[in-house]
Amino acid sequence: ENNINRAIARGTYKDDTVEKAIDSSKDYCRERKQGIIYINDIATNYEGYMSEGTKKGMRQVSKAATFTGLGLGTVNESLGGVVTGAGIVGLFMTDDKDYVAELSFKCQ
Repeated sequence: ENNINRAIARGTYKDDTVEKAIDSSKDYCRERKQGIIYINDIATNYEGYMSEGTKKGMRQVSKAATFTGLGLGTVNESLGGVVTGAGIVGLFMTDDKDYVAELSFKCQ
């Protein structure tokens, strides 16, 4: 309606997801050799299965464990050579694309 477009992005980190939606809208208008007008502020939602605070906490602990070597673990051949360990497992558990960013825009 009225040439209004929507850019929707999904990502692991809130800021990166917002950036993806903005970049997508800019690319869309650039391909049409037009400028961009944003219709509304960008809306972001967290849709993870664990609370946002829990996810952030697990990610921080997992990064620290991996950094200090606690997450280096072992190579598990039955998992196709995937490195396993507390830090790595925590990162995998929190690596879902739980953030959704959406914005409306026009090209002209």
